[in-house]
Amino acid sequence: MSSISDEKKLHQRLKTLSDVFLLPTSKPLDYKSMIRTVTKHFKIFTEADASVLMLNNNNENLTPVFSIGIPFSKIKDSTLSLSTRLKEIVSRPVLDVRYSSFMNTPLIHNRKLIGLSAVFSTIPEYFHTFERDKYNNLLLTILASYFAVSIENVTLSDSIKSLERSDGQGKCAGTIHIASDVTEQREKWNQAIQRVIIIVLDGVGVGAMPDAHLYGDEGSNTLGNIADVLGELQLPNLESLGLGRIIPIKGISPSIAPSGFYGKMSEVSAGKDTTSGHWEMTGVITKKPFPTYPNGFPKEVIDVFVKKIGMPILGNKPASGTEIIQELGKEHIETGFPIVYTSADSVFQIAVCEDIIPISELYKMCEIAREILTGEHAVGRVIARPFVVKNGQFIRTDRRKDFSLTPPSSTVLDHALQKGLEVVGVGKIGDIFAHTGLSEEIHTHDNQDGITQTIKCVKRNFKGILITNLVDFDMKYGHRNDVKGYADALKTFDNSIPEILETLGKGDILFITADHGCDPTTPSTDHSREYVPLLVYGKVLKSPASLGIRQSFADLGTTVAEILNLGHLPCGQSFYKNLF
Repeated sequence: MSSISDEKKLHQRLKTLSDVFLLPTSKPLDYKSMIRTVTKHFKIFTEADASVLMLNNNNENLTPVFSIGIPFSKIKDSTLSLSTRLKEIVSRPVLDVRYSSFMNTPLIHNRKLIGLSAVFSTIPEYFHTFERDKYNNLLLTILASYFAVSIENVTLSDSIKSLERSDGQGKCAGTIHIASDVTEQREKWNQAIQRVIIIVLDGVGVGAMPDAHLYGDEGSNTLGNIADVLGELQLPNLESLGLGRIIPIKGISPSIAPSGFYGKMSEVSAGKDTTSGHWEMTGVITKKPFPTYPNGFPKEVIDVFVKKIGMPILGNKPASGTEIIQELGKEHIETGFPIVYTSADSVFQIAVCEDIIPISELYKMCEIAREILTGEHAVGRVIARPFVVKNGQFIRTDRRKDFSLTPPSSTVLDHALQKGLEVVGVGKIGDIFAHTGLSEEIHTHDNQDGITQTIKCVKRNFKGILITNLVDFDMKYGHRNDVKGYADALKTFDNSIPEILETLGKGDILFITADHGCDPTTPSTDHSREYVPLLVYGKVLKSPASLGIRQSFADLGTTVAEILNLGHLPCGQSFYKNLF
């Protein structure tokens, strides 16, 4: 191994590196221009403490080899799981060059990562790690940092196994595959994307939109207000994806290096309904709000409904679902008449005791209501709300069913299905889209079941879209103003994120978002007109960054369409180029 001791050798080796690793230039680099190039962004280059040597291969030709030591400031100060991916610990690259393998040497004490070095080579050659001579190799240190590549799918466990396989001299092998055209390489990565997973946290808003006052929702901020009421929220996995960078949330740090892209989305559609929210995120804007009935449904609607079901009704007023069955449940059981009610949202809800009116008959009543509620009375959803009596209490069951309007135009789900891809809906997705645009529907009992079914689906071998709705945030806690229950549900979902991320394949892109707000800290028990969070994670995506404030939920749908090559949607601005 020759030493680097004079300017001539240094210049030659820098030029070799620039040729091999595509240092951007339109003409051959001389020594001074190289210095200017690599020192132009000195603060970035020196984030990694690195060095470069030229090792002789079997043909006695110089081969560039990197040894990069990550400083302590870039290491998370916490006990790490052996399944932790190194890219979630160290700083991201400043040049988008990928490689297929490398050798890294983690410095671990009591299962804490206290330092890290990595060694790379351009050929599958054996080489030695070494310590940098900070004086002689200063310029090479800067240049090596410029070419530092991201550590993608290697875990601490992999690193330890790699060390255990090393011989006593510390020899190891690694290879970097350099693409001659980065754009071409990115297209290849994109072609490798097989699936998009969308998880909708129903009702999890992140602050009132500018027009919230038109809906009586000034000051609504589902996540922020819950954290304020409870003192803080502890959601470390959502935090690591970038949640704390979207809005200030007590207990959620905004300063950590996120592993995902982050932002928030505005709703263009009129209203704050589940249906319009989901439709918009899949590419359909609702320009006219669905009708609401603050004084109950008009006589002409109720008269037709009563005639078709063959019996009178109880209620017909806006109410909380849990409160109205406590109020009218006894009378319902005595008379056998269904309870009809609404809310501030565009819904026609029918509540019955399953022991009085069978579930199949309840669903039939909902179908009748859906047929009646058209034109000016075309509510967003007709909802079956079954309950039972336990220990003298009226308890809603998980056999709720939504009967939604059919989307007025094609969604990104329809486009995927027409393209021959699979589209799997988990939770109430099938109901929301009136059972269109889906190749498979998986109904769930609660959030935990929804999470479990989502993970099971991700483990399956299919290509297309998986979209999940986790309804408990809205249905069980938001509408009931249950702040503690809401926070606990958030924690449950947060605890599931490591398994979800670990299950994702290299060709999977994960989106986490919401359809509206449902702030449990305000006097209202209804939805709130809020921004919704946007978190994006994928193993082939570039360095995470802010996605800003998206001007429509439809930005998500049109991005998915571009990722899966489904053609253009009529609305929304894709953020595809931010990701790749």
